[in-house]
Amino acid sequence: MFVSVAGALVLGTLGANQVYSQDANPEDSSAHRSVDAIVAMQGKVTERTDLDETAKAAILEKLKEALDSLTVYEQWTAKAAKFETERRDAPARLERIRRELSEPPGQPIQAPPDATLSQVGQLQALAEAELKAAKEEATALDAERRHRTDRRTEILDATVSSKKKLDQIISDLAATPPDDALPDRWAATQTARTARKRAHQAELDAFEKETASYDARGELLTARRDLAARRVSQAEAALQAWQSLVTDRRRSEAESAAIAAERARRDAARQHPVVGRLAEENAR
Repeated sequence: MFVSVAGALVLGTLGANQVYSQDANPEDSSAHRSVDAIVAMQGKVTERTDLDETAKAAILEKLKEALDSLTVYEQWTAKAAKFETERRDAPARLERIRRELSEPPGQPIQAPPDATLSQVGQLQALAEAELKAAKEEATALDAERRHRTDRRTEILDATVSSKKKLDQIISDLAATPPDDALPDRWAATQTARTARKRAHQAELDAFEKETASYDARGELLTARRDLAARRVSQAEAALQAWQSLVTDRRRSEAESAAIAAERARRDAARQHPVVGRLAEENAR
């Protein structure tokens, strides 16, 4: 949720068209009011007849910056919520995986005794697909482990940078306007600064929750990798079994075909006229 950027200001109005509220709560969490308030400001500024085009453009630019920062704020808030959910769900997920790992491996699928070579070949193809999926999962989990290691370093650097920017924004917000500052432009500048402040605060909160999520999910990742490795091993064994069965079925069908061919050849030979006469003579 966005904070009410307009309400966070202490500068009152945009000229004759009052938009800012000195009495508003600076920690208001209503997102739509923040965005709607700034959009309303943009509309009022556009309609103003007492401002020249240069002043209007400068004010509108600052208000656009504020809206852009609100978008960033929302993105970081969503990321923080995701990391918090992952942290909270980690113990239950770990327990489920540990239970699965404690159970004996499942038995591979057995082909029906009357299954044809074509049917067994289809089952082999299914085993190949399962092995491919298991290997892809294992590879992805290895990549996730490396990603988390890299992210911890990136977060440390990004936190330092974001805190410096936040400190500067807080200092700028506390500053008094220059004597020659136009109230409208100064108010718009403070709006943009307040929005940036909230965006950086949301970013820092997301960094904290991301790190906490990695801490909470360390054992879970290890367990997931163990389970993935077991699935790869099982899938390899199953595929090898299907490959052996396909080879046996091919050999058996080839032998059956050879026997049938030999029988057909003999039957055909017996039906030949010369062979028939010889058979009659031998029968006398």
